[in-house]
Amino acid sequence: MRIKLLLALLLCSVITLQTSAQNTWTQKANLTGIQRAALVAFSIDSVAYVGLGYNFSQSPSQQTDFWKYSPATDSWTAMTSFPGLGLSGASAFSIGTKGYVVGGANSSPAVVSELWEYDAVLNTWTQKTSCPCAGRDYAVAFSINGKGYFGTGYDASSINFNDFWEYNPVTDSWLQRADVPGFPRSSAVGFSIGNKGYIGTGYSGSGVNDFWQYDPQSNTWAQKANVGGLGTSDACGFSIGGEGYICTGYVNVNTSGRVLEYDTLTDTWNTMTTLTGPARSNSVGFAIGNKGYISCGNDISFSPLNDLWEYTPSSIITSAGNQKQSINMLSIFPAVASRSITIYTPVVSNDSRLAILNLNGQEVMGKIFRNNEAIDVSSLASGMYFVRIKTSAGNLAGRFIRE
Repeated sequence: MRIKLLLALLLCSVITLQTSAQNTWTQKANLTGIQRAALVAFSIDSVAYVGLGYNFSQSPSQQTDFWKYSPATDSWTAMTSFPGLGLSGASAFSIGTKGYVVGGANSSPAVVSELWEYDAVLNTWTQKTSCPCAGRDYAVAFSINGKGYFGTGYDASSINFNDFWEYNPVTDSWLQRADVPGFPRSSAVGFSIGNKGYIGTGYSGSGVNDFWQYDPQSNTWAQKANVGGLGTSDACGFSIGGEGYICTGYVNVNTSGRVLEYDTLTDTWNTMTTLTGPARSNSVGFAIGNKGYISCGNDISFSPLNDLWEYTPSSIITSAGNQKQSINMLSIFPAVASRSITIYTPVVSNDSRLAILNLNGQEVMGKIFRNNEAIDVSSLASGMYFVRIKTSAGNLAGRFIRE
């Protein structure tokens, strides 16, 4: 019965690829709180949580307020303030319905290694076990498979670090992992894609542009393609599907609105549409669903900002039931598959990027496209999936059912 229902949906609905307003920035509602830089953000389900940071015109300069942003209503809601001293340059990640803030500089003044857990359901904060590392700010953090990762940054004497730590929320404990290769650094960008982590750019006497992939299963690092152009620091980043984004920051010594997209399959960087708003540094980036966001930071005159910008990637597949088909559809056989599918298109050459996405638009599989090659989908759960092929000339989409 379930497969028949899905097949009926497949036949009567149209899956479209957004062709208007793709690879674009749209201004959204400003953060309700004051202007700030070096803040934190993390997303949980369909909303984001943003706060802390500094504003030197305030006393104290480090902030404690905390806000929830809902893209559905384009609105901000005040949440329970951070219970400790105000923090700037802290790092954050989320696991399930919990968000975590680690490190940063407070108004005492001191750099810390404290860890705080925010419960999005209860709207409460709880202090957890501090990282057994040196206190630091301007580090990076992300989560992979239910664990948090934290590393790099610098201390009060501006000594850069390259140590790297894993946090287990079940046991509330930390484990030191392999150091981040390359330069000890601060003000880098970190994000996760699938079951891998990525760290790159940052400051190590000057801006650097190397980029590294972390495999938590083997506790190893692999160097990937350098971030394009000159050394970059104080940028922000996020990931959507199989792509990562490094945005804004200092490129060489100039404040930038640059946006670069990293493709994990091809290990390449592409220059995307520059942020429409002011060039900036020390802003924060996060993703909600299939959209990216940048907020706050310092503008070119080092004045803090409180604006919010939404990024629509170059290709997003959405369900648009009964709308007129607006793109070329892929030929996918069979339409209802138990083990594999085969895709044919005369307009796309081999070596393009193929992604399979679930109904929420999340990428569940990615590979290099080969015409008429059988693709094993037996590991996917039963349900409807979208297929996207991304090329320099445009994008194609299709759908199939995994029975």
